[in-house]
Amino acid sequence: MIIKDWKTHAENILMQLRQEGPTVRTRINFPYSARTRDDFLKFLREINLIYIINPKEKDKKKHLFDLTDDGARYLNMPEEEKCRFLHRRMYSSIFHYKYAFDLILKLNLHSFNGKEFRKMLVMESVKDFGVTIFDKISLDNVIYTLLGVGVIKRSNGTYEVDLKFLRKFDEKRFEEELEKLLKGKRYEFTKSICEMLMERSDRFFYGEKEEISIEYIFNKLLKLYKLGKVNFYPGIPRPPIPSAYTLISLRR
Repeated sequence: MIIKDWKTHAENILMQLRQEGPTVRTRINFPYSARTRDDFLKFLREINLIYIINPKEKDKKKHLFDLTDDGARYLNMPEEEKCRFLHRRMYSSIFHYKYAFDLILKLNLHSFNGKEFRKMLVMESVKDFGVTIFDKISLDNVIYTLLGVGVIKRSNGTYEVDLKFLRKFDEKRFEEELEKLLKGKRYEFTKSICEMLMERSDRFFYGEKEEISIEYIFNKLLKLYKLGKVNFYPGIPRPPIPSAYTLISLRR
């Protein structure tokens, strides 16, 4: 079960593991019941922030939890980037979250009443699966997780949707990241820039990680070229980048 202040507790657990290293579940600081703690640790594992070092150990009390590489990286992210990261991870890994967010996109909701939204989730899931996939706990979890990453915010008795989450791709942030990479450089290999932007995609891309590729980034760079914001130069081809676009620079 996810609690209302789940994001704060998630970061506290990650910081504890960073400071203390591998820790058994009973030593993890968590102010709720053991059952809720175990459910929450499972959630953190599902979004790949923590993992069990010794999963073959039959006695769960002896399981050692530690940070994943993503968990360590998460702690060093700016706050806005943390929210983007968590949103994308939950969208990829938590079915109820994905279903709820997809419904927001499908209905193009900019605001909604919490009670009515819960009803919509139940009714839509019955249409899709023949039975509802939601109960009270999963409905609460969906609202708490959406609130925690900033997809929705409470406002005068309703929930307002942060419209930036309704876009998969933030062009302004993409250009800002590109400028940071190319600033002060005469030019850079286009393929290298694509790879570096892929690594930073949490900052401007809201879809699933699998959708990001060198070709995807390159097509976005081509649009900036047509807008007169970057230059390309020919060179030895570095597949999948065509030889006419081997090098890139900001257009000054």
